[in-house]
Amino acid sequence: VLRKIRYFDNLLRIDIPVIEDTITFQHFESRCLDPVWLFGLLTHISTTTDNERRNSQTLTSAYIQDAFELVTSALLPGRVLEHQKTAVSRILVEATVPDWMLAIVHANVMLNFIRGDSSLPRDISNEVDNDLRIDGQWQRIIHVDSIPLEWSVEEVNQRLVESIKTSKARVVDKDLDIWIPTTVSEVVSVEDKEGEAQDADKIQKKHCGQAFILVDCWDITVPDMDEYESRAKEEKPKPEIKEPEFWNCSVCTLENASSNDVCDACESPKPRIEMPVQEDFGEGGFNVEECLRDLEKEFANQLKKNLEDITLAKYKEGIEVRKKKEAEERKAKKQEEANQITDECLEGISAMFEGNPEENKEENSSEEKKKQEGNKEEEKKQENEEEKDKEAPKEGEEKEKKEEGEGEHKEKPEGEEENKEKQSEDAKEEDKPKEDKEDKKDKKEATGDKDAELSEEEELAKVPRCTVTFGLDILAGSSKNYFNQFLKKRLYGSEANAETMKFPDPINEIVSSIFTTAQGLSEEDLRPKVNESLEAYGITAESLKTMDLEVFRECAKLVSGEDCYLLWKLFEELGYDLWLDCARDLTGSQELFDQVSLKELLEFSEVELCNETRFVISLPSSMIRIPEFTTQKFDSKDNGIHHYYNQAATLKYNCLQEQPLKKIRYNWSVLKKFNHYLSDSINFINGIFNEGRLNSHSIPLNIPVLFSEFRGLLTKPILNEMQQRVFEKTAIPRENPPKLTMERLKISQGQTTGTSEVPGLPSGVQTTSVKVNRENRDIRTLTSKRKDEFAFIRAYEQMREINVTQLRPEKPLGTDPFICFEVIFKGEHVVGATGPYRQFLADLSAELQPSVPLNEDGQMLPQNLNLLCPTPNHREKLGNARDKFVVTPSAVSSYHLELYEFLGLLFGCCIRTGVHLTLDLPSFFWKQLSGENLTIA
Repeated sequence: VLRKIRYFDNLLRIDIPVIEDTITFQHFESRCLDPVWLFGLLTHISTTTDNERRNSQTLTSAYIQDAFELVTSALLPGRVLEHQKTAVSRILVEATVPDWMLAIVHANVMLNFIRGDSSLPRDISNEVDNDLRIDGQWQRIIHVDSIPLEWSVEEVNQRLVESIKTSKARVVDKDLDIWIPTTVSEVVSVEDKEGEAQDADKIQKKHCGQAFILVDCWDITVPDMDEYESRAKEEKPKPEIKEPEFWNCSVCTLENASSNDVCDACESPKPRIEMPVQEDFGEGGFNVEECLRDLEKEFANQLKKNLEDITLAKYKEGIEVRKKKEAEERKAKKQEEANQITDECLEGISAMFEGNPEENKEENSSEEKKKQEGNKEEEKKQENEEEKDKEAPKEGEEKEKKEEGEGEHKEKPEGEEENKEKQSEDAKEEDKPKEDKEDKKDKKEATGDKDAELSEEEELAKVPRCTVTFGLDILAGSSKNYFNQFLKKRLYGSEANAETMKFPDPINEIVSSIFTTAQGLSEEDLRPKVNESLEAYGITAESLKTMDLEVFRECAKLVSGEDCYLLWKLFEELGYDLWLDCARDLTGSQELFDQVSLKELLEFSEVELCNETRFVISLPSSMIRIPEFTTQKFDSKDNGIHHYYNQAATLKYNCLQEQPLKKIRYNWSVLKKFNHYLSDSINFINGIFNEGRLNSHSIPLNIPVLFSEFRGLLTKPILNEMQQRVFEKTAIPRENPPKLTMERLKISQGQTTGTSEVPGLPSGVQTTSVKVNRENRDIRTLTSKRKDEFAFIRAYEQMREINVTQLRPEKPLGTDPFICFEVIFKGEHVVGATGPYRQFLADLSAELQPSVPLNEDGQMLPQNLNLLCPTPNHREKLGNARDKFVVTPSAVSSYHLELYEFLGLLFGCCIRTGVHLTLDLPSFFWKQLSGENLTIA
């Protein structure tokens, strides 16, 4: 009844005078409601909801969901009060609605606004407007100082671009957003190859050791959400709940032990322990907004480090070049030594063969005799040394005895011990092989390399770093003049125009639009937007309403010549950013896109900007920009860095190109706020509603149908989280999963030699290829004789007696398999549970939709299950969707309906466990399954 009253209220558009102090009274009177009854209903809902939420394993009941819909219908104002921007807030406050219940009311208010039934109330409109603020753009201006002066301008620009690319910063246009101040140019004559001077001279610029960078936003498509979510959960652990040691009986007040279920005195039951209320949907301890802010700070610090280390990269390149030169020099020296050795060897060989051969023979024979005599002498010396070594220990023992007997302590002559030690060391060194000496050389070289590395580290530590400053802190330093020149260059589009202070035609039109916006506002609205410092240049809230356009341009040029920051702040307050894009509408217009454009905007934000992560829930509207429109104003090429809007996006999202940036951002802010309210209230919306019971002339007015109409505007994270929450609440603990035994070898043999029941042929004919008349191509339906030939039928026969609740397992932790049922392949040595489970579903996909059921000649191919058949476009080779399958129209028996129900059961198992069942079904199949309306393409 309340829904019908509100519908007729909006339909009739009766003008009734509204008194602001009596808005709540008039609202309840128009609904024929008693406020006392509503207050009692709110109290009842709060008590019942708290009792249900204490049980973490149950979803919100349909009773509570219907009660929420009743309260929402009672609180929503009609069109009579829509011009009162404070109507909703006043009704909610005076009706003492709990804070946790406000989300569903606000979600319905925004749904009515999107449908065009009402306007946004003031409090929600202020929240949307705050999201459109662009004052955070100043923090993304980066100043780099202490750049080496010996670098060229091109080299500095190249290194700045490399630093931006290695970070996650997005730049709209490199030529526009990267500025390197230069000094007075030097003219250098350019000579050709023959050394003659050319007519044209080359202008060589020198930079001032500074640079400015303007970052549009940060690329948030790369990070893994799981990492940040796990980090947030570690930082915010769940509180432990401890059961008290004793409990007091509510009847006799006896204190009982916690292990007693009844009172020892009066046998009253133990009271239920008050568990803490579970958090609502969307408040799972992971704050996406905080994560996004932390991520932006992390990227900003990364860019700062990259910019500080650009000088370090230059020195590293010099060290690498020096290492290469040293390695080449060492290689050349080794080659020279090798060449010398080979030359000496060749000279010796040639000298041997240049003399008389007979003389050479005599010389060789004499040398051999000398060698033999020398060998004999060496053998004799060795024998003598061995005899001396044998006699030496005896003599040493006799001398020791004499010294002990006589008790003499004589000092050894100076230097004698040192000489002996040196001789022994020399002898040891002579005895050592050459390999030890080579090892020493290698060790020396290794230690030398380490020392070189240490010296390189010390050298890099002494390299001066660049200093990086963010935002308005630049004004506090000595680079305020350069900062003013950077803003002035952006205002006039180029340095040449900035020197002559001449606006180009595109920017001149924008200045005119800014002036028109200022004159469209009242003096009260303009006064807080105009800085007091602009009064010295003739710009005030009163003068902006009276001056003409040419005077405003001259005043703007005067301000830009002395303090361009003040002029840009005025432009910012009037809704224009540093790219001179109108990013904010100050007229209070609440114009929305149509539903098709809203869906396109949602897809653009989810896919292109956030890479389908949860960041889309809190994506700031300032991150949305169409670079093509920005670069056209400044007559520059589209050469952005890490930007999301490319040529492919231009073709894909063509609806967004026709819309101004301020309208795109406003619509996104409304979409984001709608999803925010819905994420906190979707748990209290009853999604079960049978539209089939309504006739074609009925108008659905209930909340589930209205939300179903606009479900394409919900973000994927909200839908996925709601789905996972339902899975968690409906999961049932179990010890062992149901088992399913399959004999794939036997099934494959039955399919290759099975019976083909073709019209006109007797049943039971063994064939694998039978010609069929082209005029009679009706898809064959399944009969009971072919049950054992398909894995799908065998699975159905085994699982038809299993309780469906056993197929809802809890999601395991770690690497444990997540399966609804266990598949056993008989006769195959398979290890694990996940692999057979996935392979079984893949086999079913091949059975349900074979690649080619009929060939071009009309021949019947091997057995087909025929629950799904190719589309008519596939058979006729015409139109789209030739690769799709549809439900077989002739499969209408009770047995086929049971098989289709089993197929739906497998759909649920795949969705719960995240396993794919590959089926190519057309869009109208899924639309009918989800209750959407069919449309003609």
